[in-house]
Amino acid sequence: MKALLERHLASGRLDAMAVVGTPAATQAPWIFVSMLNNNGTFVAVRRPTLDGTRTAIAFNPKGSQTRVVPMPRTNNGRAATCESAELGPTALPLAQRQGVSTADLFAKKSPTPDELGAVTATIADPLRSQFFNTDCVSCHTETRLIMSQFKPVGIDPTVLPASDWVVRNFGWAPTSEGGKPTATRRTEAETHAIVEFLNAASASH
Repeated sequence: MKALLERHLASGRLDAMAVVGTPAATQAPWIFVSMLNNNGTFVAVRRPTLDGTRTAIAFNPKGSQTRVVPMPRTNNGRAATCESAELGPTALPLAQRQGVSTADLFAKKSPTPDELGAVTATIADPLRSQFFNTDCVSCHTETRLIMSQFKPVGIDPTVLPASDWVVRNFGWAPTSEGGKPTATRRTEAETHAIVEFLNAASASH
């Protein structure tokens, strides 16, 4: 990954990145971290939907006592804002946040179809959920969760994530036959929003 970025991206234009990986020599949990360029050194930033002190959130495999650690406190039930716990514990107190996350669904043994539909629809909508108000795990698991009850529309079924352990929103998932293209509802919704924006901008000129 480092070699790929160095070959295709000028260092002066790389200000931030997000990564996901597993602990050394293990396959679980998936750990999500966001980083900023601090004078040439990338440092982890506090997660916007955690408690204002933590920099990472983990997604444990099925069968674990707790799937998401720590539990996020999202704010996607309010109008979008850049206020978040990224600036510290007092920047956006827990009591002032209103939102949903897929962690809420994982914590329930059998969420209802209505709960699945409402939560995942919020997470998949880029107009409601974004970096500052929604946790990484939610955005990377909403499609697999809704697939447990409903068939997502608007996406070729052959590219939907093949298991709940495939957390790529857009990319290639390894399989026994080689790489398999993967896309999610979140990817489809974001792509649609970008195309609409570009078309509107083009039409205004």
